[in-house]
Amino acid sequence: IGSALRAAVAPGTATVSGGATGWRAVIPWYRAPGLPAELAAPVVAQQGGHRFRTAPLGERSGTGTSGRGGIYWSATVPGAPRPEPPGTQLELLRRWFAGWRPPVGELLSATEPGDVVQRELCELRPLPRHLAVPVGAGALVLLGDAGHGFADHLGTGAGLALEDAAT
Repeated sequence: IGSALRAAVAPGTATVSGGATGWRAVIPWYRAPGLPAELAAPVVAQQGGHRFRTAPLGERSGTGTSGRGGIYWSATVPGAPRPEPPGTQLELLRRWFAGWRPPVGELLSATEPGDVVQRELCELRPLPRHLAVPVGAGALVLLGDAGHGFADHLGTGAGLALEDAAT
């Protein structure tokens, strides 16, 4: 969404706040809580504008100490990015998502401040009318979020980038 090339194709398009902030983290397997199989599958939960998603990253090793993979989670909350340090942000997330269905609380409890990445969710306004310049010398095409940035919680950026490239 921060494409420098977009200015050449769509000079009137600007990146603006999407009105929400997202946090992401990966809990490595050696710190991940042992979850029953039905909770280890991907989860999407939303309530009152808040969203929480999870996805396992590979298989837990037999010893549970594999350095690869883990559990990815992302949370979306309405409002501007938080200025507090990651530890305080994590405490806020734990408070905002307290009482949500498992495994939300378990994953936030297993998360350490250094795992957390915050990002303001942005959109393009207005959407570019053209996503490409004619073929030939200097031709280019905007793919994915560079051409039509969607809100992070839709989870479509990478898929649309592949679809754009195929088209």
